Amino acid sequence: MKSFVPLSLSFLLVLALAPAVVGQDGAPSSSTTAELSVDDLVAKSIEARGGRDAWKAIEAVRLEGTASFGEDDATFTVVFKRPGRMKMTVDTGSGLMVQAYDGTTAWQTMPMMGKTQVQVLEDGQRDAVVRQADFEGPLIDWRDKGHTVTYAGPGEVEGVPAHRLEVDLGGGVSTIYLDAESFRELQVIGEAETPLGAVKTTVRYDDYREVGGILLAHEITYSTEGSPITQTVRFQSIEALDAAEVADDTFAAPTGAGG
Repeated sequence: MKSFVPLSLSFLLVLALAPAVVGQDGAPSSSTTAELSVDDLVAKSIEARGGRDAWKAIEAVRLEGTASFGEDDATFTVVFKRPGRMKMTVDTGSGLMVQAYDGTTAWQTMPMMGKTQVQVLEDGQRDAVVRQADFEGPLIDWRDKGHTVTYAGPGEVEGVPAHRLEVDLGGGVSTIYLDAESFRELQVIGEAETPLGAVKTTVRYDDYREVGGILLAHEITYSTEGSPITQTVRFQSIEALDAAEVADDTFAAPTGAGG
């Protein structure tokens, strides 16, 4: 039986509809930071992803793909439905890991870690899953969601000039790198909660395609500070759905869920 490194909550938040598009090579545009407010940068980033209206028009999404961790791999399906519901199923080859939020209760099963019963998540674990269920990402309507976004100065990603935005979701701060020319997201640096504690993470995006009028990465690489293993997620299918195509009880915990 092969070993398996379980996906972290923050990793899944980023991979499952991460609102990012890789910037293209080239010189920065004539717009300077002094001419752009945080609101300007956020608006340009959202427009580069397809625009707010296009994101709001999507009622549900299903993603299917593979995740590779060194020599190990798994297949997964993630389903999102408005308002704020999510279910992820990962087939590790030795059991199914399920994590979900039905709009009220966050729950999971992780048999590969010896946790075969349904666990109802509380406190920080619940908060992480709730944030993960926001498939349109933190920048759209960020004030209404209670987030804080500030400009963190210029930066670069592998030689590409970037603007850095710090996004505080109330449970930690992530830094989003926007291509200085296209205003598309290049990478996100933040922290992920793991069984061993919080670790610094870096997420990069590739292979961008249009899905239902928005742009989504179909390949994502994820690394953690202090680990030689790079995790790669590849989506074989991302499908925008009507709400009626996803039953509400898809996200409910099995009868008898407990702590």
